[in-house]
Amino acid sequence: MIESARRSLETVTVIGLSKMGQAAADLWRNHARNVRAVDADPNREVIARELGVEFALLDRSNPDLAGTLGIEADFWHIATPTQTHDLYLLAAAQAHIPRIFVEKPSTESPEKSILIGDQLSRALVQVDYVERANPAVMAIRDEIVRLGFEPAEFFHWRSKDTELEAKILGKAQMPSTDTSITGHDLIHDISEVDLILEASMGIPISQAKVSASKMTTWRQRYGERKFLSGDVSSAFTLEFPGGIKAHIQGRGDSHFQRSFLILDRSHEVAFFGQTLTRSELGIAPFAVKIQGERSVAELVSQTRGGGLWTEPNFRRLLASADPVFLDLSAYNPNGLDEMIKNIHSVTAEKDLICPLKKAIEIEKIAASAYAVARLIPNHN
Repeated sequence: MIESARRSLETVTVIGLSKMGQAAADLWRNHARNVRAVDADPNREVIARELGVEFALLDRSNPDLAGTLGIEADFWHIATPTQTHDLYLLAAAQAHIPRIFVEKPSTESPEKSILIGDQLSRALVQVDYVERANPAVMAIRDEIVRLGFEPAEFFHWRSKDTELEAKILGKAQMPSTDTSITGHDLIHDISEVDLILEASMGIPISQAKVSASKMTTWRQRYGERKFLSGDVSSAFTLEFPGGIKAHIQGRGDSHFQRSFLILDRSHEVAFFGQTLTRSELGIAPFAVKIQGERSVAELVSQTRGGGLWTEPNFRRLLASADPVFLDLSAYNPNGLDEMIKNIHSVTAEKDLICPLKKAIEIEKIAASAYAVARLIPNHN
């Protein structure tokens, strides 16, 4: 049990007003009496005013960093670039902040997160692996547990917006975690596998071994750019006790995609989920159960061949498989809001959707996938 009694939530400090910080500040207004945004960019005061929250200018060189951020706050939400997470987590430890929400990954390396975690043992720390709270993922997890379904093989595939890729190329400096499709995007898929497999089979992600990994780095695709040290496309397989496998892949693509398929050993029942929300394109999360050996075999064949990368393709295939749609109405459609409610309401680390210790396990696997790929001489 974390020795941190729940307090009435009066003040929340949101550190960083980038896109994620803006979303967080907006949501926190529904849960706290006072929301205070802190950012090193004075131009973001305008954004804070538009959101209806207080603003304070951040000076990272100030020796009283914790005081600037607000030691009186009940909660800190860290929404800054990954390479600064350790700075603010350590400040939170020094200020004895009882509840902390940090964007993923927790820091630049699992080793650094472990060291910082030792100093935050009396706090509740949640890491924003938001797709653990995605309604499609949660519905499939709950149905799998209810039915006693035993997952034997996972297929996860995810595309990264090619326009975003172009924007990254135009930047002068980016941390490797933010330019790595494995460390920034596919890490969500690792988290989803962990959530479902631990709930259904009692097997955590810490028991996974990376058995194969192929990646194309930014340097291989675009030439020598020192700041682009991550991977732009990736495919790797995780193996678990009992022969369970998870195949995870991602690439730049103009077709938005965040989908997964889960099979049992009989291949007579499968679950398919999509976690993506693109309101402007009419895309929303959904989850289905597919029954029948023939229907499942066709989905597996198309998945292995890459036929489900595009939305029209997989919608056509799913329609022909006569799927049973799972009801998502009982779940919060906003995963970030669900995670905020979660850390606001619980008093024990075990009840968090993604506590820091779990995040470190997930991040170790992502780091291992990247390390294994780098050992392969030619992985274009």
